[in-house]
Amino acid sequence: MKKGNVLVCIENAVCPHCGSLERSRLLKLFLENETKIFNDNPKILHFAPEDSLKNILKANPNYQDVDLNPNLASLQMDITDLKFSDNTFDFIICAHVLGHIPDEKKALSEMYRVLKSGGKLFLLSLMNLNSEETLENFENNTPEKKLKAYGEFDLQRLYGLDFENRLQSKQVVIKKIDYRKNFGKAEREKCLWVMEKEK
Repeated sequence: MKKGNVLVCIENAVCPHCGSLERSRLLKLFLENETKIFNDNPKILHFAPEDSLKNILKANPNYQDVDLNPNLASLQMDITDLKFSDNTFDFIICAHVLGHIPDEKKALSEMYRVLKSGGKLFLLSLMNLNSEETLENFENNTPEKKLKAYGEFDLQRLYGLDFENRLQSKQVVIKKIDYRKNFGKAEREKCLWVMEKEK
């Protein structure tokens, strides 16, 4: 930095070099430091891929990015109807997607189905930590009502402190990780949830 320049930290600021958001950079750091996702070309499924992370992971020939929008990923697919065999992927990344899916249970079931035994699902989602229960009202059926109720026009629900219970399955062990604590800025709403499929 040149003398006189000021570095300002802005939450969810876009990186001027890679275009990533703060939450994407945190996920990348976690994946680099705490997993083997960048080693030995594991099979990876990435929903609604963030460009900054996708640009790194796509060097792996076993990387598959999917989205409902064909312009955002190399494969168009519905998270509630995955066209993959059981036990296919070593890692699944699903960041800020689940709250947008009408049939949350089916989406989770499909992700657990295609995850290999011992595989890991990395799940991030927007949460309201002032609410014990997830806010979900099917009468909020317009973008305007959803924006008012959940803070985003296309969310189906806003998760509360019961989020972990909603993820429960006999197939997986759930671990909540507040990786920001490693960097001195702990915010519970920025937690990463890791589901490991039972071996």
